[in-house]
Amino acid sequence: MSMNHLCSGLLMGLLSLVPVAIAGGTEGAGIMTQTRQAAREAGSDARRAWEEVKQDGKKAWQDVKKSSKEAWQGVEHGSQEAWEGVKEGSKDAWEEVKDAVE
Repeated sequence: MSMNHLCSGLLMGLLSLVPVAIAGGTEGAGIMTQTRQAAREAGSDARRAWEEVKQDGKKAWQDVKKSSKEAWQGVEHGSQEAWEGVKEGSKDAWEEVKDAVE
């Protein structure tokens, strides 16, 4: 759930109460209490959603770090294998040169 959805939902919820609050009369105070309660609940929902977003973001960042570390280890391992191949190839080539010279 994005912050746009949260803010939009909160605003729409509060705006839906405005005509009733404007109607006023003896019920005005009760309606305003309901409006404040709805705003508090919407704020709590928004805070909970934000905490979920933060936790999801932290988990995603940890996953990225782990994947990067694993990828780097793969590169290091591949580089080591390539270097061993180069050394072996050079050794074989040197032996062929020596044999050709003799």
